[in-house]
Amino acid sequence: MIRVVLPHHLRTLANVRKEVELQVEGSVTQRSVLDALEVQYPMLRGTIRDQVTQQRRSFVRFFACGLDLSHELPDALLPDLVATGAEPFLVVGAMAGGQVSAGSSFDSEKFLRIPLLVSISRGARSTYR
Repeated sequence: MIRVVLPHHLRTLANVRKEVELQVEGSVTQRSVLDALEVQYPMLRGTIRDQVTQQRRSFVRFFACGLDLSHELPDALLPDLVATGAEPFLVVGAMAGGQVSAGSSFDSEKFLRIPLLVSISRGARSTYR
């Protein structure tokens, strides 16, 4: 069983709790996990990856075992801990703008534990540069 954690807006769309469990046949890759997710939750088709090209949407990131897997090939094997269900595959809504200033430390582990969804309403302008 593969565990997948979705961002709040996709959980709402799919009407699921924080984590979903999927059965994946064969190799456990980004492609096979997303294929299984879209079969079980067809309303998610086109939200995480483009329906035609199958490429990850720009503001969606993939993480597992503390690693950013967003730029890995779709058919690359996911870590064994994900394949065994010990660790979840995280689908995260990315944010744009801002920066980490020189000398500051960025704790990616702490950041990944904070569920964050920022929405800017239509017509609103961001003040970040």
